[in-house]
Amino acid sequence: MDSKDAATKDNACTEIPLEYYIVAIGIIGATDELSDYYRIEPMLPNREMFRHIAETLNDAGVFDADMGPRFGSLERAIEKLKRYLEANPEVREWPQPDVAIG
Repeated sequence: MDSKDAATKDNACTEIPLEYYIVAIGIIGATDELSDYYRIEPMLPNREMFRHIAETLNDAGVFDADMGPRFGSLERAIEKLKRYLEANPEVREWPQPDVAIG
């Protein structure tokens, strides 16, 4: 892969901000509901990203398979999440929408 391909690949994804994960912890913890998109829409860019973030929170051990909390405090949840994201930085990659060039 030459440097042009690498630059193109780098521009194809963006990093999901940590704040989005923290918002999702609050949404899931407060509503215990993944299907109420009207509650999510103003806080996160789209449903697909929310589902990806929810899966990541599950994989990180912040929530169990039924999306029940596996932490005693928000601080502990964030610590657990940060450790997971540091060990698995690729999960924060999110495809950018197609943008016309020219």
